[in-house]
Amino acid sequence: NSVDPLWKAFIKNILGFDENTSDPNEAMWQNIVKNFNKNIHYIVSSKDNSSRIIVTHSDATRAAQIANTVMTTILDDMKSEKTSRSNEELQYLTNMLANALREMETTQTKLKAFALENSALPLETFSAESLQLDALRMQLDRTSKFYYAINELGALISQNKTKYNDYLFLQEKFPIIDQIEFRRILGQNEIISSWNWPDLNSVYAVADTLSDRIKRLESQIDTSRAAAKQSAESLEIYAKLKRNNTISEATYTVLIEQVKAQSMLAGFRPDNSEIYEYASPPIKPSEPKRALIIAFGAVMGF
Repeated sequence: NSVDPLWKAFIKNILGFDENTSDPNEAMWQNIVKNFNKNIHYIVSSKDNSSRIIVTHSDATRAAQIANTVMTTILDDMKSEKTSRSNEELQYLTNMLANALREMETTQTKLKAFALENSALPLETFSAESLQLDALRMQLDRTSKFYYAINELGALISQNKTKYNDYLFLQEKFPIIDQIEFRRILGQNEIISSWNWPDLNSVYAVADTLSDRIKRLESQIDTSRAAAKQSAESLEIYAKLKRNNTISEATYTVLIEQVKAQSMLAGFRPDNSEIYEYASPPIKPSEPKRALIIAFGAVMGF
């Protein structure tokens, strides 16, 4: 009761004590909280992690009712908290699953569009272009060696250096002249031990042919290099799309399994709490009425 008694109000008025009038509802709630903190003790044991609620009250039956009510409220709050947390986790996983599904569908669509616009086998295309480029480079290298050897051979013939020692000098500088392919283009005998100096006009004609072939090979190499570069870029884009698609599929698979597991847990909702004992009215008061005893003793003493 926040309203002062008449005698207390009279004394305060004589002393000139000014007191701000408090809110009756707030005073009531503060009194309830004060009595609650005073009379209710919530103890957690450290051995088996069990909880004990002790309530002191002037009415033993009322103390037992309050203890059981507090215990039931705590257990209900724990169950409600678990349910709310489980629902929030399930809602979060469901949203993540929807996002993962949308991401997977997007990556699959991009992968299909790339396959339609380019090729479904970019790795094989890049490998074929690379092999073709290597083959053209090898042909250019071999043709260049033939061309340099032919030029040197023409220079020796034009200088009338057609002795055996000149042949040995040419052979040491360009070993390729003893290969069968080189002798075939000059119309020479394919036997290594046999060597005849060819006609100078034939050498010049072969040199012109090899020069044209070198230019043609260089042009083909440039074209093949551009095609290989384009294939490499396509392969890089395809690998990125494929990697994103694999990641999205894996994420979707993991999330859908988590949603299934969480849904089962949310539907089951196990209760691990256990009530060992309900509160019952004690056979004797938990503590004596000290104020009444002191007042009675004071009156008897006086």
